[in-house]
Amino acid sequence: MIVCFLVITALPFIKNPESNELFSVHFTKQWQDALQLSLYNYISVVFQSMPTPPLMDVQKGTTNPTKVPLFLYTALISGIRVSLLSGL
Repeated sequence: MIVCFLVITALPFIKNPESNELFSVHFTKQWQDALQLSLYNYISVVFQSMPTPPLMDVQKGTTNPTKVPLFLYTALISGIRVSLLSGL
């Protein structure tokens, strides 16, 4: 475990990591495609398991506006962008 950590932390200091035997696999097109597909699948699962935000339901007209705080609903209807930090 410690050896893996040390190898990973050495990456920024290696002049040509694509030619290094430890890191060369990470610079192949096949590895990059697999990483992209894995990341896409992970993000898809995360977004599918998340509940729909209440403002999106209001905009679609699938929920009762009384479930959403009045200032957010008013901003949505009037088209004004509301910053959550504006009250701070």
